[in-house]
Amino acid sequence: MCFSDKSVNYGCPDNVFGAASLSVSRQLLVLAALMPNLLLAALDSTIVRTAMKTIAGELMGMDQYTWPFTIYMLCSTVVIPISGGFADVFGRKPVFFGTAQFGSDCCALL
Repeated sequence: MCFSDKSVNYGCPDNVFGAASLSVSRQLLVLAALMPNLLLAALDSTIVRTAMKTIAGELMGMDQYTWPFTIYMLCSTVVIPISGGFADVFGRKPVFFGTAQFGSDCCALL
């Protein structure tokens, strides 16, 4: 643990998290890389919400309306840590593109 005062630094590194600070152009590049992912996540939830009426009709009633969204959120919650572990082992870029391709293939089969 480190303590810092305005005049004295008690063993604290300049960057508490230990990461190198990024230049502004690098920060913008990271932000530009994150924006399409956030767009895909927003579109994904929008598609599920739009399809809920049809899905509830297939499940024979509005009393089953909450199940598809609950299952979707549960599966999403399970898959995110697993894909994070794969990304630590195999690298982020191959896992990102691999899961996108796998998801597209699954959707094509259904």
